[in-house]
Amino acid sequence: MMSSLKRRVTIQKSAYRKFSIFQYMTDDQFQTVWDAMDCRAYEKKSVLYREESEIPGVYLVIEGIIKQGKYRHQRRPHILSLVNAGEVLGFRSLLTNELACTTTEVVKDAVVCFIPSTVFEETLKSNTSLLKYLLEKACAELDETQVLIMDLAQKNLRERTAQTLVCLGRKFELDNDQMLKIQLSREEFASVVGAVPESVSRILSEFRKDQLIEVRRSYIKLLDVPKLTRIGNICL
Repeated sequence: MMSSLKRRVTIQKSAYRKFSIFQYMTDDQFQTVWDAMDCRAYEKKSVLYREESEIPGVYLVIEGIIKQGKYRHQRRPHILSLVNAGEVLGFRSLLTNELACTTTEVVKDAVVCFIPSTVFEETLKSNTSLLKYLLEKACAELDETQVLIMDLAQKNLRERTAQTLVCLGRKFELDNDQMLKIQLSREEFASVVGAVPESVSRILSEFRKDQLIEVRRSYIKLLDVPKLTRIGNICL
């Protein structure tokens, strides 16, 4: 079950019909799933589920930012991915009937809706388009993991740090002042890069001196995205 439950919230379904997972459903299927959803507000650091736990359904992120990572048997947790509104979590464990392979924790206050497995599986039985979408999504996530492994093996720390800054800017966007909209702690950012905080802090200090970034508390402003892109060896 979902841990660290917060207050239940009511949301207007008309605003969320555009989410990818719902676009593959008929109106009747959408209504059935919507009626079964349990939507709650979560504060930062709340845990939705932990790795090696049984997940009795899937989770739809309505608002906020969630991190997925490996925590067990590791001295330092490793963040595998950061997800935002519109993403569905836990579906791979549901499809394969396996325990959760990651721990999922709130990074930015979020609203998350839980869909029971009984309802979701029944929808999949009569909706091959939705099943195909989820399988394609699982394959895409596997591809991202393979790229991450290659980057860890082939790119140096300076390249990975620049790449992480640019990718965070693309995924979570920049505000009008070119500031990253996502706020990560030093440890979280280092985990995404795949290095210890002290080493990443040194690279960020170098980027500041080179006027590539500006740091304000836990927020980072990107001053020269093209140069960071070149440093990170990112293919456009």
